[in-house]
Amino acid sequence: MLTLACSPNKPAPAPAAAVGALELRSVMPEFWRWWASVEHASIDQQAAGFWNVIVHAHPELYSPSVMGPKFSDETAARATIRAYFEKLPPVLADMRAISARMPQLLRDGYARFSATFPDVRWRGPVYIMPSLFKFDGGTRPLDGKPQLFFAPDGIAKYHGGDSQPDDQCAFFAHELFHIYHQQFFAPDPHQDMSVWQQLWIEGLATYVGARLCPRATEAEILLSATLAAETRPMLTTLAHELRGELAATDDATLTRWFAAGTSGEVPSRAGYYLGYLVARDAARTHPLPQLARLDVSTIQHLIETGLDALAPASE
Repeated sequence: MLTLACSPNKPAPAPAAAVGALELRSVMPEFWRWWASVEHASIDQQAAGFWNVIVHAHPELYSPSVMGPKFSDETAARATIRAYFEKLPPVLADMRAISARMPQLLRDGYARFSATFPDVRWRGPVYIMPSLFKFDGGTRPLDGKPQLFFAPDGIAKYHGGDSQPDDQCAFFAHELFHIYHQQFFAPDPHQDMSVWQQLWIEGLATYVGARLCPRATEAEILLSATLAAETRPMLTTLAHELRGELAATDDATLTRWFAAGTSGEVPSRAGYYLGYLVARDAARTHPLPQLARLDVSTIQHLIETGLDALAPASE
């Protein structure tokens, strides 16, 4: 069982609870106990309390590696927390409902995933925590290794809390696949990520969500209600442009293709949709389990031919 190393006099990590083959480490019971004591307090009191109670109890989770670079500076981190409590009330009910359903959602999601990928070697922990709306789920480095995180507040904000468990099937399949894929395709952490690597990682995870969840809508598969509609009219142009930037490793290019909330000529997260189409095309000649195991040269060839098919030279 994986555990976190704690410094002397620091609180232990969130307690573990077994859910099937997964080991859950949830901050949510602690959060809800604390919230009951401050729900009617001022925003300033809530923000200060979160810092003093939750952040101080889990410094390894509320760290730059998990929460982003702003958490390397206490002033910026505190400002982020205060802004969070200003925006929290509209999603609180959904956040609470998702928090209560999370063990079952993970149990069902993992069972569905391991039925298709029985050789998955990864076993917990899975961290469940308030992310301050920084993410809904995903992998983050912790203790020198990629770990899996889910955030009921992020899920409530970005996916809604009134959906049925099946509606989030593709979301959980997508995130679980990232952990599985790292068994076979793990870019060197000491080198900058390239566009082609990110395209394959996110595109294939999106395609797996579609395959494992045949009842999922396009919006649920793409984790966006607008991505497909925004990208389709520009598909040929975008595929041609992306084809010329596959080797790029700079943050600006990666952000333009894969980051959420961007503005510009390239629709936000367009790389996810293009990667999904590339992976879907690759699946015509490669069985799904094989796609996760392909070597680098084969992956690069499939990406190039897939983008060429989306942007034929004659157009």
